[in-house]
Amino acid sequence: MNLPAPTRKFRRSYRIHLFPTIGAYLLFLHLHFLLDDRCNVVRTSCCCKNNCGRETQHATALKYVLCAGAFAYARRQLLSYNITIYSRNHPQDCSRFFLASNRHPVAAQSISHGRSPVMVSPQAANNAEMVERAILLGMNEGVLTLECTGNIFTVNPAALRILGYGREELEGRHFRSVFEPEEINKEFLELIDAVLSQGSLHPHREIVFHRRDGQAVDLSVSGSSLTAEVCGPAIQNVVLVFRDITAFKSLQRARMRAVNHLAHEITTPLSIIQASVELLMRDETLPAQTQHKFQRIHRNVHRLLELRSVLEEILDPPAYAPRETTIKTLLEAEMEKAAPEFAFRSVNVSLSVDDAFTDFIDARIFSLVFHTLLKNAVENTPDQGDILISMAPHAEGILLTVQDWGVGIPLGEQEFVFDAFHNIQRTEDYATKTPFQFNAGGKGLELFRLKVLSDTLPFRVSFRSERCHFVPASSDLCPGDISICPHIADKSECLASGGSCFEALFTKSRSA
Repeated sequence: MNLPAPTRKFRRSYRIHLFPTIGAYLLFLHLHFLLDDRCNVVRTSCCCKNNCGRETQHATALKYVLCAGAFAYARRQLLSYNITIYSRNHPQDCSRFFLASNRHPVAAQSISHGRSPVMVSPQAANNAEMVERAILLGMNEGVLTLECTGNIFTVNPAALRILGYGREELEGRHFRSVFEPEEINKEFLELIDAVLSQGSLHPHREIVFHRRDGQAVDLSVSGSSLTAEVCGPAIQNVVLVFRDITAFKSLQRARMRAVNHLAHEITTPLSIIQASVELLMRDETLPAQTQHKFQRIHRNVHRLLELRSVLEEILDPPAYAPRETTIKTLLEAEMEKAAPEFAFRSVNVSLSVDDAFTDFIDARIFSLVFHTLLKNAVENTPDQGDILISMAPHAEGILLTVQDWGVGIPLGEQEFVFDAFHNIQRTEDYATKTPFQFNAGGKGLELFRLKVLSDTLPFRVSFRSERCHFVPASSDLCPGDISICPHIADKSECLASGGSCFEALFTKSRSA
């Protein structure tokens, strides 16, 4: 974008070396004058002290403002003119500068303490804008950006198609005035509010969005904020990236209906087989070899009945009945109950929770979530490895964190971790081994069960993971014991190589 040449009348740059309040006031007067007079490119700058007492420079031009460092003095005036504030990092200077404009990019000068200013040419700014626009236009994912005021700033064609709106219906309007009534798209609005107010990252939240035409679409939404200094600690600019997963979820639901039908069909024959085998096992006249065979049959029938129980829990979630509980007592009781199941493993499990922490939670649902995440962590951690389980208060409820320093999950598999019947092992390596055994296969339903239950019960599950760089692919096998790993010299190298962190956030219950 080529900026017009400055008028001769205002070619000179003024510097104001006064007290911060006076400097900010003169900056306001000068900005007011520029906006009223509609001059082309008039630049001035002033020095003000930030909260730390350091001087920072503020350069202003007609409807464009560049700030280096703190800019609290100028921000109030900028927002009063509906000027949008951005944060960028210059690739050469690496110093952060703040660019504010009324929906138009501008070539800007980066000002940093102790460094010479670096100029961003109009042509470079124009090229960067063209690249960004091409990416947004070609994406299949919808992209929605919001100003810290809550007004929708930009929206790409994919977002318009997915959400069912026209561009003129979204851009420049407050998100709550667009996506109403609130109770219909409550999850979508709450996600935007959370990123606006907390500035936190919300990756891959699955929500149902109701379009204006009444059609419901399943979305996988990721929300993040721009640099925290842009709008202050209490409110941020927001970027939402989402994709339509309606077809995938429909296929998943059809698959589960088929599984539900099969589960009911096999219940009766399995019960008959189990009862018959138990009667035969009581016959003391049978040879020991025959008894052993019946025991194997009984054990595997029991596994099938457990699978049926998991499926029934997925398809018919239990009711949520929270009670006030001392969280440390609950956590220690669950740990004591689970410990014998992996006593044959040499894994160090530590607990971290405040003694006085009490809150409302359903002990049965917590037990299910805790056992699933603990089992997953133990099965992915080699012997001599460490696992840390912590519980702490959260703004939305109670946060359970299970951190392991195990093999981690390959990047290409992470998107499917919560899918039904999904295992990261190769088919030729897959086997359902003893529960809690290292690299045990499993049915591929336990994490999926948590994901499904979180759709109806007041908790959310998320994770982050880094695959061990010594065994980067799913086909690469960890020896299962740190002491015999050929890639490391001591345990610290293993702990630094990878791991996973699963979090379950038990939100404040509607019935608490």
